[in-house]
Amino acid sequence: TVTLTREVSSAKFQPGGLVEVTLTLGYTGTVELTALGGFETVPTGWSASNFTGPNRPEIMEVNTASGRLEYAYIAMPAAYPVVLKYTLRAALGDTQDRAVSGRALFRAGSGNEQQSAEATTALFYDAPQDDTVTLARHLVGKDEAPNRRLGSLASLFGARTTPDHRALHDARARLNAATAHLR
Repeated sequence: TVTLTREVSSAKFQPGGLVEVTLTLGYTGTVELTALGGFETVPTGWSASNFTGPNRPEIMEVNTASGRLEYAYIAMPAAYPVVLKYTLRAALGDTQDRAVSGRALFRAGSGNEQQSAEATTALFYDAPQDDTVTLARHLVGKDEAPNRRLGSLASLFGARTTPDHRALHDARARLNAATAHLR
């Protein structure tokens, strides 16, 4: 049996950011493998580099039409597990959670082609934090505002919207305060 496992440098990504991927192909059978390859399906709009490192397969292709990184060995690896590495680049503007999936394809002896179980790894959009305290530390000194609350900052900068703990109003107040400070 061939197994495929995947590790990523971080399960969180930023648009346009890089995610390092490490695949491990294991084999526990007693019959010699006569074919080994596989594919990785990457999120739509993302790009993938070819494999790097000493265990690179001889055939590697990034198929942009199918969104797959496809690979195959001509000369079978001498030992298992085999570790492969590649890099993903998140699409610019991508703010949705995504996943990478793949399978190993193999043939033992003169048998039929088989597939490993699918390995799927979730990737989560790492949304930037909107933090009023951080904003306040950058915009005003302790002597300029009585505290670091959004209401105090909005008042200090004459924001047109009063924050009331409702998302839209608070976002507008934050934007008004920051824009007023930049003027």
